[in-house]
Amino acid sequence: MNVTVYQIYYDIAQLSFLDKSFIPYDNTSNLNREWAEYHIFEKEYAEMTHQKQDYTGFFSWKYLQKSRIPGNRFLEFIQKNPAFDVYFLNPFPMEEYLFENVWMQGELFHKGILDFSQRILERMGYSVDLRQWKQDRMSFAFCNYWVGNQKFWDQYMAFTGKFAQMLRTGLSDSEKKFLHSIASRQNHFSYVAFIMERLFSTFVYLEKANLRALRYEYSDEEIRIRYPGKKLWIWNILKSRFPFLGTLRAVVRKLVKLTRKRDF
Repeated sequence: MNVTVYQIYYDIAQLSFLDKSFIPYDNTSNLNREWAEYHIFEKEYAEMTHQKQDYTGFFSWKYLQKSRIPGNRFLEFIQKNPAFDVYFLNPFPMEEYLFENVWMQGELFHKGILDFSQRILERMGYSVDLRQWKQDRMSFAFCNYWVGNQKFWDQYMAFTGKFAQMLRTGLSDSEKKFLHSIASRQNHFSYVAFIMERLFSTFVYLEKANLRALRYEYSDEEIRIRYPGKKLWIWNILKSRFPFLGTLRAVVRKLVKLTRKRDF
């Protein structure tokens, strides 16, 4: 398989953080910051970059910092598991045990994203209830760390393209005001990027009958590296059937929100 991952940087200072297994993608012009990686997806899809190799992905410059998984290891995982349409990695595996789905996680960090996105999905004809959706861990993912073939790219861009069009042209004035307001004080992004990011795992779930998706599974050693010290103890408890698991989840959610570093 011919697999190519481009790693996006928008500042020269970020070059030293890029993974040598990936191809640097110069986004220093940063023409559409509000749409983050999705702007790159649209641009490169229009230029048919995804047709130049069997599998194509575009990762942010923070990939290694967030996932702790070297790029060559992720690429080896793909090569060892042929015939899937998309391969992905969730850099925050603990959050799979803290939240019912990616939108509930989003609501903790970006208040209002849940109901807003629910309305948009309903307008598009999807009946999934985001407050009740108990998401399968096998589709749980953040940050757009995925690599897809042409079939995946075509279907994903068709799905997200309709969603993007709705955000650009189908909103009321009050909805536009909400969408473009600051959703993260940490990086001053609006709601746009955080909504588009969560569409990947939503799409994988909705189209699971038509797509073959495979996610990277962390080994025990990788989890120990990802969650050192007390974090590993929390990880093991969350995976267990501890009697007071609900209480522990609530406490850890608060800790995650307080840090605002998303490193749990």
